[in-house]
Amino acid sequence: MRQLRHEFAAILPHVQITEHDPEQQGKPGLDFDWSLYDLIVIEDGVMGSESGLAWLAVYSLDARLPPALLVADDLDPFVRAKVNSIPHTLYIRKADLDRQRLPGLLAAVGVSSSAESDINDAVIDEQENIEALIDLGITTRNLRAAPESSYRFVRLIGQGGYSKAYLAERVDDGAVMVLKVMELEGLDDPTQIARFESEATVLSEIDSRHVVKLHDFGFTQKYGYLALEFFTRGDLKHRIEQGMRVSTALHHMLSIARGLEKIHAHNIVHRDIKPANIMFRADDSLAIADFGLAKHLGDRVGLTKTGFIVGTLNYLSPEQGLGRALDQRSDLYSAGIILFEMLTGRKPFVAATPFDMVKLHQTAPIPKLPDELRQYQGMVDGLLAKDPDKRFYTARELIAHLKTHISALKARQLAAARLADEGARR
Repeated sequence: MRQLRHEFAAILPHVQITEHDPEQQGKPGLDFDWSLYDLIVIEDGVMGSESGLAWLAVYSLDARLPPALLVADDLDPFVRAKVNSIPHTLYIRKADLDRQRLPGLLAAVGVSSSAESDINDAVIDEQENIEALIDLGITTRNLRAAPESSYRFVRLIGQGGYSKAYLAERVDDGAVMVLKVMELEGLDDPTQIARFESEATVLSEIDSRHVVKLHDFGFTQKYGYLALEFFTRGDLKHRIEQGMRVSTALHHMLSIARGLEKIHAHNIVHRDIKPANIMFRADDSLAIADFGLAKHLGDRVGLTKTGFIVGTLNYLSPEQGLGRALDQRSDLYSAGIILFEMLTGRKPFVAATPFDMVKLHQTAPIPKLPDELRQYQGMVDGLLAKDPDKRFYTARELIAHLKTHISALKARQLAAARLADEGARR
């Protein structure tokens, strides 16, 4: 992604690139709105048990699919032959994605590289729709007593099965926010509307600097919308990929645990704790985001069918993978996966299929940290126990352990610094 952003920006300074991570967001559904994009770039071999070619074979049946580039480290003759049969699609090496070759590649699949074409007509139409939406004078429900605000569309930044997210400015004061929008017309699943409203209800109850802030919520005749805090410094997923110090990992986990403590104090289970949902502000403080799957423990209105799995596979607790009732200990298990990942730079469990991943969470031994990190193994064990009764019971327990480890690490660092200083004086 970093390479793509860098090379595309060199020839199209105003291009907008949206990342869809299949590991975090799952495979796009058949209702995914491809018409919002001018070009798709798919990396072959990163979809687990499926290839990028398999994705193209399915999605190329959708007339809205834009031109596509399938990229790989090395080219396979079989894949090349298959890709050649798909119109407006090229199979190329990653090494060919540079600013010298890109204009020719784009032209080959029918995409203009002129600055005037960096936003297609579909996106312009979408902007007009949103500008109609953000005239919120016809709001029928709103959690806030204050008069509704108006928002100015900036750009699309993501989409899911039932909603889209836009960067927007509040007209009153120019504050930048994320506007999460659900189109109600044609939506025949009342569960999704209830889940959308539940997300707003949950966020309106929690007041914590470690939880995303909800600014506004409501419904118009055609849309439901959430106005959410915008985070300028990305998510934890990308920071893990870049690597981090042990001290940084512990401090991040302390902030996550404090956020979970506030969430759980309201009898809420997040149910989708993962690095992509841990966001960073300009001052580098972090907050837990995306409460689309969150649930009140005392809520008798079920938005999830019994036995149905919700969450992200790499971070599912064993009981979550079985579709059982959850409590706060499920979120703590997910936090344990993140802690292991931050400390080691790798995921504790890797599987070829979703079924295998669920089984690993339920049956695989708790992973061991490297010897140099063994002092944190007890904390990992307390988070990743298969049996919830053997896990940390509350986020407060985790916070206490983290504070102890952070203090001990500081003491070791100070001692090492003194020794180094004494050595230098000698």
